Amino acid sequence: MTSFVCVGLGMEYRFISMVYQTRGIVLHKFTHTDNKMIVKIYTELYGMNSYLYFRSSKSKTHTNLLMPMSLIDIVSEKKNKGNLDYIKDIKVLANLNVGGFDIAKSSICMFLNEILYKLFSEAGEDKTIFNFLFSSLSEFFTRQFIPDFHLRFLTALVRELGCCPENNFTSAKTVFSIEKSCFVYGLVEKKEEQNLGLHFHHLLEQDLFPDKQEKIIPYMWRNSLLEMIMNYYTFHVTNLSQIKSHEILKMVLHP
Repeated sequence: MTSFVCVGLGMEYRFISMVYQTRGIVLHKFTHTDNKMIVKIYTELYGMNSYLYFRSSKSKTHTNLLMPMSLIDIVSEKKNKGNLDYIKDIKVLANLNVGGFDIAKSSICMFLNEILYKLFSEAGEDKTIFNFLFSSLSEFFTRQFIPDFHLRFLTALVRELGCCPENNFTSAKTVFSIEKSCFVYGLVEKKEEQNLGLHFHHLLEQDLFPDKQEKIIPYMWRNSLLEMIMNYYTFHVTNLSQIKSHEILKMVLHP
């Protein structure tokens, strides 16, 4: 839904406002005044966009809106003054509340929220990536908890971003090189690096949601894999060295 309101005289027209509807993923928010909130939303139509949301004291909608990674549908007005669009109507399509509070899922969601805000804070429209994010998160909210979902998600996302590593793992090439973005020959004595490479190889060849429980990466390798994947993002995509929420995952996801 898109509509324009323009006024003009002769051949000169002045843009006044546009009303549009789009799906979006909430990535950041902060209170502007007692009844106003500024929300950063990664949208299907415009990529990352900033919105001014007027909170009603009688409405509980903003409570859901505050949740990290809420999937929403909004009707918004774009005016020719200022940089903020105005949210006229909002519908929460999915968030972590659908299955009740889950501290493990919430911790993964908080971590991925920090990653996505870093990656897409200035991103433009990209429907392919948006659809991947929207459908993946929607399924994550409703499925049974997957303890290595954050690893699978980041591995799948880097593929969508166009810089996926080459999965050339063999019995000889067992160590993953971040710099070369592929598996290289490993030294026999470095068994830990070889085992880490094997589990990363398994991540690269599996789907986002495993069909069998035994395909889930063992806990003892998840933290090392996460560090390696974040280093890969830092080297090939953007610097993630300031991300801190993954430290919480190490405690919450401990078996």
